Amino acid sequence: MYKHMHGAEKSADYLSTDEWIKRDWPKIIAEYSPEDTYNADETGLYYCAMPEHTDLFKKGSAEGFKSLKERVTVLCCANVKGEKRDLLVIGKSKNPRCFKGVRSLPVDYYSNAKAWMTSVIFNNWLVKWGLELKRKIVLLVDNCTAHTNKSLLKNIKVIFLPVNTTSLIQPCDQGIIIAFKAHYHREMRAQIVAELDNIQDQSDARPAAKKISLLDVLHLVAMSWM
Repeated sequence: MYKHMHGAEKSADYLSTDEWIKRDWPKIIAEYSPEDTYNADETGLYYCAMPEHTDLFKKGSAEGFKSLKERVTVLCCANVKGEKRDLLVIGKSKNPRCFKGVRSLPVDYYSNAKAWMTSVIFNNWLVKWGLELKRKIVLLVDNCTAHTNKSLLKNIKVIFLPVNTTSLIQPCDQGIIIAFKAHYHREMRAQIVAELDNIQDQSDARPAAKKISLLDVLHLVAMSWM
């Protein structure tokens, strides 16, 4: 059987993965129950991006278009039992115009100039979660620089997965994030199709995609995560 290797999987450390599963994982599940064992990982989401491929008849043709690059970072977090934390979303704007008059958001929203995860945002998220907890949990995360744990956490123990192993053993990388994105794009494109009825040129979906506000995105990602 031939298999095409993608992305991080090409550089994955299978030996370290096997050692971690045999040495460290049994200790974690012996100390923490499934509902107290969490994994979190972030992903970039081009929230207005249209499909890059289309179906055509054999001799048909279609015009290309420039992809929309508006982006947010989304942190997904769930436990072994399948219970999900509210999403953390990072955008570029601190006070988007579309937030005016909005009293509450369906996600935890943060911002910085590049819409990236930072150690400050990660630690603020941890502290806020820790204050809500009435029990002790363990959180598994990869060892990217933004995940530096600088806070004194009473109820959250952060464990960093070994380098170059997350594509093999991190639960969020085993289909959870892919499924979330699939749900999001389905919901987003359904909204665009509905909007096309109000656009004169119904062959071009980009104007409808551009009408999707950041507030719309936050509601769509929350719906997709659920």
